[in-house]
Amino acid sequence: MKQAFQFITHSKKNIFLCLCSLIFLNIQAQNQDKLLTITVKNGTLKEFVKQIENITSYSFIYGEEVKTIHKINLNAKQVPLRDILNKAFWHQPINYHFKGQYIILQHKIKTEANTKTFTISGHISDNTSSETLIGANVTENIQHLGTATNAYGYYTITLPKGKTDLHFSYLGYATKQCSFILHRDTIMNIKMQESNQLQEVVITSKKSRRRIGSYTNGSQRNTDGTNKKHTEYAGRG
Repeated sequence: MKQAFQFITHSKKNIFLCLCSLIFLNIQAQNQDKLLTITVKNGTLKEFVKQIENITSYSFIYGEEVKTIHKINLNAKQVPLRDILNKAFWHQPINYHFKGQYIILQHKIKTEANTKTFTISGHISDNTSSETLIGANVTENIQHLGTATNAYGYYTITLPKGKTDLHFSYLGYATKQCSFILHRDTIMNIKMQESNQLQEVVITSKKSRRRIGSYTNGSQRNTDGTNKKHTEYAGRG
């Protein structure tokens, strides 16, 4: 009974927290969609932020790196807050996002115009047999990207527009390099040549020479009729 009571109490607490969260999110959404009227003439970022804080419940957070490149001019009547921010920061190096009761401003990093990317693809095969090479490496040394051929010897790699330096390598084959300016999707079928850099290995060993011989026993008859034993050593060196 006690456990059941604790379970019910815990469930009620969770439901209460969920309802509070929903109410809070609903209030936030209403604040963002609330229609506002504001006029700014040649205003600075600081002046614009102060006006928004005076007519809403939001506070701004931003660092010293957040700056406008030109004055803010705005004349909005009965416009949602999000639309006002979009108009104020149009062509400005500023991003914003909502977090609770705060509006976070961040410096917008300028992206280069040549961020367009293209895809290079093709098959890698043996130059003599035309057999596709599985697992051949494809690396790009400028962007430091890489890939490998699949079970069909096919590869694909996506790189930004501009100078490209590709290296194709495979065990037992000579590495192939291709440098060019990438400006469109490109098909590159690569033929690789087996490497002939393996050298003959000769294994030698030293054999120690040992003196091999045998002992033989013999006898010689003396003039007095007795036998004289002697031992002879016959060997080869």
